[in-house]
Formats: sequence, structure tokens, C-alpha cells
Amino acid sequence: VHELNKNPNHHLNRAVEEKFEIDYLSGRKISSNQSINGPVKSQKTIDSTPAPELPLKVRIAQHITENGPITFAEFFQRALYTPKQGYYVSNAVDIHNDSVGEQEYKDGRTFPTDSQKPAVGRALARQLVQLWTKLNQPEVFHVVEMGAGVGMLAVNILNTIREENAGLYQAARYIIVEISPALIEKQKLNVKQADHQNIIWLNASAFNLPLAGDSITGAVISNELIDAFPVHRVVVQGGETREIFIGFDPMKNRFIEQAGNVSTQKINEYFDIVGKLPPEGKEFAVNLKMLIWQNELYRVLRQGLVISADYGFKKTEHLLTLT
Repeated sequence: VHELNKNPNHHLNRAVEEKFEIDYLSGRKISSNQSINGPVKSQKTIDSTPAPELPLKVRIAQHITENGPITFAEFFQRALYTPKQGYYVSNAVDIHNDSVGEQEYKDGRTFPTDSQKPAVGRALARQLVQLWTKLNQPEVFHVVEMGAGVGMLAVNILNTIREENAGLYQAARYIIVEISPALIEKQKLNVKQADHQNIIWLNASAFNLPLAGDSITGAVISNELIDAFPVHRVVVQGGETREIFIGFDPMKNRFIEQAGNVSTQKINEYFDIVGKLPPEGKEFAVNLKMLIWQNELYRVLRQGLVISADYGFKKTEHLLTLT
């Protein structure tokens, strides 16, 4: 939990932000027939058949063949976030909803997550009530969720607040920052079924938030977000930090791994912060994107909390892996 209290000069959104978002963040209502980008204009339909896109694997392989090996971070970014084809931004993404049975996700295509369970939403909602009270019950209280899965955490949080604290429910402005259009549609369906109106979506990256500085008073929450950031893979060889790159073997038609000099000095700076290198031969993931994300949070959060949950080894188990 990270608590920030910054200067009181608070601008809810820059002038170029869409009218809907300005009105939403400031608490003013607009009519339901208003578009985010203004009046809807009629458009002519162009009858054209686009050329079929190459499979993503082929596109990545071609890029490597033409330009040389790429970092694992770039490979990760392309595989998961290439528009329309990357896993998280395509219709292939499927995250487990606790309302269905376990058999649905045992084939490995879906991701079970405890955040979808009502108990987690209730616990977070009560934490938000405490924060709202500590901030002297502001008339507008933002809850920004990044990477909201199928939207059940948002639904469970808002359900609890609606049932237990009418004042906070009226003040709450729930904002989902989601990079996946496919997941946004699933989130909207679940939110609609729960009949919550105080929520908007920003189809955006967590590294470049479409929010003005000091625009958020409340909480920024996420679950299993940081481990979805692209990482650099490094290994210590002969006392030196080496990075693992992804190449392509056309004879075997497969991607291959190869070690080389680190792609950026920021990797070495990362270990300066950590204070030590991993043991000889031990692979380590360096999450440089996390530092960018933290800076974005500091930029937009005027006052409140950042709560981010994830899963991994227990501390004792993790320490054993490093020895």
C-alpha cells in the first residue's frame, strides 16, 4: 500500500479531454444521448475487402529475420499486445469468471483469479470506505482499476458499497483502464447486469494514462497486473550481466534463445537499486515497465492509495531460489 498526499492544485482533466470524461470526473451529469466524441455523424459504408493479415507468429519471425534478435521484452510485447492479434487485445483472451465452473479453465486457455470472488471485492470495498472517511468524504471519490479482467472485481466492489454506504456510492467514480477491447466488452456486460451507472472505461495502456496530473483523489487498484508487463530476461555469466534475446531459426521454423550484451543500461541501473546481482547462472526477470507505471501513478494521483495485488512464492521460498 502506497499513500500519497500531493499539492492541492487539482485539475480534473486537461482541456483536450473528451467532454464525457471531464464531466464524469468532476461529477457533473450529461444526457445519455451524448457521445464521448461529440454528436455522432453519419458515415458512408465503403465496400472493400482488406488483404488478410499474416499470422502474428509469421510477422514476428519476419521482423527478427530482417532486423536481428529482439529482447524478450519486445517479444512479450508483440505476442500479447500487437493490435488485433496479440493475446490480450484479441478475442482469444479468456479470463475465468467465478460464476462458471472450474472445468471451463482447466484446458489452459483461461486464467482463474481470486479477484473475481465476492469476498475479495467486499474486503476492498470496506478498505475504500475507510479511505473515503479518512479523506473527509470528498464529493467525488475516484476508484481507478487497471486491467479489470472480466469486470467482476468492479461489480463486487460496487455491489458492496451500494449495499453498505450510500454516501460513498453516490461519490464514487469508477474508472477502468483496460488495453483489451475484447475484455472491455465482457466487463460492460457484467457491469450492465449489476446495474451500475457510475463507471467508465478508458481503452488505454497503464504506461500512458489519458488522465491529467493530480486528477485522481481516491484509490488506484489492480490485481495480477504487474506480471503482465513485458520483462527483460537476464542471466549472470562469468560475473557479468547478460540478456536473453529471441532469435528465429528458419531451418527449424522456431524461435530460439541466445544471450548477448544487455540492450539498455537501465538493466544495470535496476540491479544498482536492488543492491546485488542474481547468483551465477540464475535467470532473473527485470521489469523496467513497472518503473514507468509507478511514475504514471505518481503523476495522476493527487491524494489516496495505490493497492496492487499479485501472487508468487512465499518470502522464504523465494529466498531459497536465490541461494
